Amino acid sequence: MRIRVAIGAAIAALDRAQFAHTFWMAAGIACSVWIADLSGLDGPYWAGITAMVVALPDRRSMLLKCGHRLAGTYVGAAIGLALVKLVGGSLVLFCAATFVVVFVGLWMTQVASWPYAWRIGSITSAMVLTGGAVAPEHAHVIAVFRPAEVTIGVVTMALFQLAAVSVLGAPTVAAAAAPAASAGSAASGSPATITNIERFRNACSPAFAACVTFLLCRVFELPGGAQSVISVCALALTGPLEKVERKAAQRLLGAALGAVAGLAVALGLGFEHAGVAATVTYWAVMVAVAWCLSVLNRGPADCAYLGLQAEITFLVVCAQTSKPSASFESGFTRLEGVLIGVAVFYAIEALLNIIVARLHKSPTAGGRV
Repeated sequence: MRIRVAIGAAIAALDRAQFAHTFWMAAGIACSVWIADLSGLDGPYWAGITAMVVALPDRRSMLLKCGHRLAGTYVGAAIGLALVKLVGGSLVLFCAATFVVVFVGLWMTQVASWPYAWRIGSITSAMVLTGGAVAPEHAHVIAVFRPAEVTIGVVTMALFQLAAVSVLGAPTVAAAAAPAASAGSAASGSPATITNIERFRNACSPAFAACVTFLLCRVFELPGGAQSVISVCALALTGPLEKVERKAAQRLLGAALGAVAGLAVALGLGFEHAGVAATVTYWAVMVAVAWCLSVLNRGPADCAYLGLQAEITFLVVCAQTSKPSASFESGFTRLEGVLIGVAVFYAIEALLNIIVARLHKSPTAGGRV
């Protein structure tokens, strides 16, 4: 109910200036995908996702987030590749390395002055490790292509946003709020209000969950390993269990919404041999759907994260290349990874809350003790 009301509020609050800014944002996302595909990169959707995430209306905040994302991606890719070469083919060492990069990244997210860079760095390193566990060449592909795709997304959206401010002026306060764009960039409490023991627990729980998801995907040969680790890191540092529940529900619902939107586009335009007309239509539909989801992404907090996740999944499904495709394999992989990551992390968090509550001889309050 809260999400439905928030979606209605986001649509009702849309004025001409917000319409223009969100449409400009959608065009920048599509342009990022197109440039990444022309560059021959393996995952153009990562350029689109990056463009979407860094598209903050405020110039200073946008440039700062661009710097964080670039630094975290490049350093994380280098560390991940080095660890893949170091651990060899040992599954146990891969698990240990995944635990370490996630733990260190989330610990530093709580204490460092560049929290978003540390979180992105840990996610990137974990992605490289996940790929390297399947085959060493996969790690090399991720470590080389992902930074290139992120760079394209950052540069393209920065140019689009700076041009938008110059042409359209600064967005309104409602449009500038953009709560989802900064989601996950800070810890669940300021460094002055939590102890090192709490920080350790906040980093250890998702690091352990990342190892569990990694093992599940390897043992059962599931393709959503990277997506599950990303989901764990995204839900980390959310706060009490009630907030984890809300964010997990929004992540799942958003992924499902984006998958449905992507499937509709894939089924409607999934004919790569259809020629120029189909490609032009594809891009027009891409921009239109991305704009609709951007409206949710820029809406109130209760629908912003849902819109963010829907837009990410839509790009994963539809932006494999710059041409229409009828394949939905990437959508299933995304949904599977999100479901595994959310389920494992929530189960571990709930279990920890029960254990801590019993140790303190008090009933479970639903939040972190």
